[in-house]
Amino acid sequence: MDEKDCLEIIVSKTALLFEAAAILGADRKKNPGLHKKLGGLGRSIGTAYQIADDWLDYAGAAGTLGKDTLNDLSEGKVTLPLLCIRRNLGKNERLALDSLIGKGKIDPSAGALVKRLLDKSPAGTEMFRLLKSYERKSLNIIGGFPESSCKTSLQNLSLYITERAFFSGPPVK
Repeated sequence: MDEKDCLEIIVSKTALLFEAAAILGADRKKNPGLHKKLGGLGRSIGTAYQIADDWLDYAGAAGTLGKDTLNDLSEGKVTLPLLCIRRNLGKNERLALDSLIGKGKIDPSAGALVKRLLDKSPAGTEMFRLLKSYERKSLNIIGGFPESSCKTSLQNLSLYITERAFFSGPPVK
């Protein structure tokens, strides 16, 4: 599995759901341009949302997320953060990480290993850049909407997704 495969899963799993929700209120026959813009916006926000969620599964703190972390790893799900971490590891570190994929609950020592590997990789910077690209796509679409409280809310949502995942910016390496 590679990054393209991961993005295809994100689009078919989450982004299309957000796209469908976004276009529900638009009349395709009366305003096909708006329908298309809303669909693109929903897809972009949905993609960003899933990337952020996948990132937080590795980099987040269970106490602040309201759920356990490293669930994707324990369930054997290959996500973009995992691929980014793996790409920059030596053979022994990659084997150690791979041995945890799909093995059930991650014990504290294994969790600490994953966090160390994450911290030494450029995965945070890569995920931040990717999220920012989807944030820009969303904000560009929203920029064409008339001024309103709905427009402001959509802008805030687009910004919040990245902010939630990285708080004040990407990890500095």
